[in-house]
Amino acid sequence: MAAALKSVQGVQDVKLNSDSSEATVTLKATSKDADLVAAVKKQGYGAWVIPTKTVQLAVTGLACGGCEKKADAAIRTVTGMRKVKVNKTSKRATITFEIKRATTTKIVKALKKAGFASREVTS
Repeated sequence: MAAALKSVQGVQDVKLNSDSSEATVTLKATSKDADLVAAVKKQGYGAWVIPTKTVQLAVTGLACGGCEKKADAAIRTVTGMRKVKVNKTSKRATITFEIKRATTTKIVKALKKAGFASREVTS
C-alpha cells in the first residue's frame, strides 16, 4: 500500500497504521486527493480523505512536566485531534486536527478551561 501511495505525484511521505487501517500522507500543495483515493482503490481497498489542519499555539503556564501533561490532556478532550505535541520548554503546542470536527477556537477554549491561556502563532 505504501508503494502505491508513494507512486502518486506530489506525495512526500507515507505512514501506515495497521492497527487503525489508516494512512497518513504528506503532500505537496500541487497534489490531488482524488489521485490518492484512486491509488488505494486500485489496490482493492476503500478510501476517503480526512482533511486536517496543523496549528501552533503559544501556551502560557507551562511551568513543568505536569503542566505539559495537563495541557495535552485538555487538548485531547476536543473531538478530532490527530496529533498533539505540547512542549514546556518552548511553551508551544503543535496540534493537527480534523477540520470537519474541530477548530482552533475549540482547542483554545479547552486549554482555557484547564487554566491555560493560549493564542495561535503565525509564521
